[in-house]
Amino acid sequence: MDIDTLTTLANKSHVVFRGGFAVTQADKVPEHSDGDAAGTLLLFGQAGNALWPSFSQSPEYDDGEPHPMDRWSERVGRNMADSLNGQLLLPFGGPVHHPFLSWAIKAESLTSSRLGMLMHPIHGLWHAYRFAISLKESVSGLGEPPEPRDICSSCVDEPCLSTCPVNAFDGQSYDVQACAAHLRANPNGPCLMQGCMARDACPEGLPSRYASEQRKFHMRQFMIAMQQRNQD
Repeated sequence: MDIDTLTTLANKSHVVFRGGFAVTQADKVPEHSDGDAAGTLLLFGQAGNALWPSFSQSPEYDDGEPHPMDRWSERVGRNMADSLNGQLLLPFGGPVHHPFLSWAIKAESLTSSRLGMLMHPIHGLWHAYRFAISLKESVSGLGEPPEPRDICSSCVDEPCLSTCPVNAFDGQSYDVQACAAHLRANPNGPCLMQGCMARDACPEGLPSRYASEQRKFHMRQFMIAMQQRNQD
């Protein structure tokens, strides 16, 4: 098994291979169902618009059932895990809740942004992790990622913090309730119709910026999740 094989498989499945690493006990990667320890963890997800054409034409996208992207990710991830004889691990659902942020930082050169999202040196804020696959064996070609550069520290204007209409971000925390309340009060406003204005204001990774329909989709899913949370 090598990186080229994984990249080809990911491309055929319309996801992006996001890197991986040799597992240690500190990574908290669960054992396989037969009790064997994981040897390698691989991360897959989206970067830019690579995932959107396939997902937006999938049965999950318009079947009217909850969590369409999560269900699409689970289906695609399970097919890939089966083909690799690996174990699928998901960043949603649970318990158990897996430490995907820690895994991502170990696999790629990432830093935390002022919005709390992970900043990628190429894609900026326009990326995400959809699933991981653990393998018992090692993968050739995996190495330590380059030392990350704190991109946000060199951003003088920090437009991400001044653009949000309700100041939901202060560089340290995110006022999710203020954000959701604004979206409910402005169903035809730019945040819901065009995507998060704070995220969109970041000057990094502009070539990877999600297409309009993808940005709108994620905001709609956020609203649905908040409504469900309030009902529970």
